[in-house]
Amino acid sequence: MPERRKITNLVLALGAVALGAIAQGRFAAGEPGDALILYGVAVGGFIYACRPCEKAKAMEVSAEFAVSLRRLRGGTALLLLAGLCSVLALRSLGQQGGSPGAWSLYLTSLVLFVAAFYVWEENCTKHLVLPPCRELILLVVICALGAFLRFYQLQSIPSGLFYDEAMNGLDAARVIQERVYPVYFEDNYGRGALFIYLLALSFKLFGVSVLAMRLVTATLGVLTILAFYFLFRQLFGSGLGLIGAYLVATSRWHINFSRVVFDAILLPLLAALSFYFLGKGLRSLRRTDCLWGGLALGLGLHTYTAFRLLPFVIALFLLYKVLAERGFVRRCGLGIGVFALASFMVFVPLGQYARHNWKAFTARAEVASILTKRNEPSLIKALCNKTRAHLLMFNYRGDPNGRHNLPGEPMLDFATGVLFALGLGYSLYHWREPRSF
Repeated sequence: MPERRKITNLVLALGAVALGAIAQGRFAAGEPGDALILYGVAVGGFIYACRPCEKAKAMEVSAEFAVSLRRLRGGTALLLLAGLCSVLALRSLGQQGGSPGAWSLYLTSLVLFVAAFYVWEENCTKHLVLPPCRELILLVVICALGAFLRFYQLQSIPSGLFYDEAMNGLDAARVIQERVYPVYFEDNYGRGALFIYLLALSFKLFGVSVLAMRLVTATLGVLTILAFYFLFRQLFGSGLGLIGAYLVATSRWHINFSRVVFDAILLPLLAALSFYFLGKGLRSLRRTDCLWGGLALGLGLHTYTAFRLLPFVIALFLLYKVLAERGFVRRCGLGIGVFALASFMVFVPLGQYARHNWKAFTARAEVASILTKRNEPSLIKALCNKTRAHLLMFNYRGDPNGRHNLPGEPMLDFATGVLFALGLGYSLYHWREPRSF
């Protein structure tokens, strides 16, 4: 590309960012119509300035999975033993509703399941590559900043507990005191068990207190910064990996949910890990990468109710890959199978519970569903109003609930809101690229 064209494109891109800033200012002034028009022009200019799109370089991969007969037999034996332990654990969980013995047997089945694939896959650790020293130092600084924003005066900010937080703490205390270990906690319209057990573990280590509960969510918040760093680095390279990690570390909404005791904090962490390991596995064709992605997806289904939509998102992405890439199924079918099997192995106790207790399993979704709870009599109008509100929550007017947000403030800060709008428009225009899709 000639030097003049590079300079022209840079000027156009900066102009688009500036116009986006003006558009965001119109949102702040309460003029969403003008803001949307200005954003439309800014996105168009940004897309034009970024032409042609530089396609990500395909990683060199090998589809060879040579497995010695000894390893094949050992891995198969471990896999069969994992299946047997899982069946026995499910029988016990179904009969007793959860006991230390049943959960121990189930966790043993998962360990054997993971071990089977590591036995099958030789030299699986040689692919571990650490980022360069300077990048690691910057990542540590970003994580330290994120940790400070999440742990500083954690015991007193925010003050007190909301009703849902208290219910989570009471259930965790009951796990320790009464030694009850259900697959699903039915009180308060139902909640996944993973978060409650993490709270119970913290109570066991640090005693029953508000601080012990918040230590769990704050720690999960810091781990989410790392997960998004690796995801962004895989998609866009090391520089944008660090920028993405910084944006998560300083994000107002994520800091908020890292300091309150809601299981929603697990959703971005496990979603990022699912996408990261699945994407890595599709590139490397290593079954162990797909394995960890499936485990993360399965764990997520034991958390916040909205996570149940994520398998459909991943299925849509895989369908896109099947239609867009010739030979995708032949090349990656085995990895996708491992991903699906791993997620099923983790989900199956909850699946068994849902099969026998469907009403309790779907209680929270039923209460929150627009199909059953809405102020607008017309479902079509209600859907249109809610869709509009959700599309505008990032830049114009956010959640009015003080537990989740500064009431009514946009979800994103001014600068991030501008870049989000431009980036979304760019991704929609280049939807045929896997990372944009």
